[in-house]
Amino acid sequence: MPTYYNYGDAIKGERIICQFRKISKPRTISGTHAHRALEITLDDAYCVIRKPFRRV
Repeated sequence: MPTYYNYGDAIKGERIICQFRKISKPRTISGTHAHRALEITLDDAYCVIRKPFRRV
């Protein structure tokens, strides 16, 4: 399984498991249509996709 380290690298999945040292305060951002989503920043993080999207 490749590990990505460069700026702009991304992962996308239905369920993502993360290990990290520090978490930021959640911020509300706009999601799809009238729904809102949360955004957080993880410092020194390692993430793995546990459940990939069924459709892309």
